[in-house]
Amino acid sequence: MSFKKIIIPARAGSKGWPGKNIKLFDITAAQIPQQYRRQVIVSTDDGQIAGMCQKHGFEFHERSTASATDSADPKTAMKDVLSAGDYKSTDVIVMLYLTYPDRTWDHVSHMYNTFISSTAKSMLCKEPVATHPSLVMYDEPGNTGKQIIKHSHYQRQQYPECFEVSHYICMFRVGELSKLGKNMYNTKTQYYSIPRTIDVDSEDDYNQFISCKNPDLINNNPDIL
Repeated sequence: MSFKKIIIPARAGSKGWPGKNIKLFDITAAQIPQQYRRQVIVSTDDGQIAGMCQKHGFEFHERSTASATDSADPKTAMKDVLSAGDYKSTDVIVMLYLTYPDRTWDHVSHMYNTFISSTAKSMLCKEPVATHPSLVMYDEPGNTGKQIIKHSHYQRQQYPECFEVSHYICMFRVGELSKLGKNMYNTKTQYYSIPRTIDVDSEDDYNQFISCKNPDLINNNPDIL
């Protein structure tokens, strides 16, 4: 694969589970084959994570204050990293969040091949929805509800096809970044299908992964526990 860089955003703060990215870091590191580790940039404002980069052969990027706040969006984080290097508009960047411990390198590889063989300039993942939005309501005063999608369908077969956007893997060409929204997609973004997967937001999510997922990965990386 001839992508330019793998960027791992790993800011220090986490309201839902303090220290989450430190706990998840070695899992994502273990997903990346040795031959690609010199292409990895970890963007962080966390001193402990910065220290972990050397162990895995990763480059460290000191994340700016503006891109490390609770409200900072993924696009800002990517612009922060790319502004510190020399890139062509056609260079392909792979972004890997730490919160997907189920991710496999086979998925990264296959998605990259799909990206290159397509006309896409940006690509995210899509997974089946847990609940169809046709069944979801806005809370309204007086204990009433308002449809998020206005419809009169009464059979599931009538519901339009839909999917949930996932940042399990994100790919984009450098020249496309300025055209993407804050959450790394626009109307021309294409999507790579994956099964529903764990996106770790809490310690409970992490414990669910540890209890039933990837025992070989855990056995070979005792620091994960």
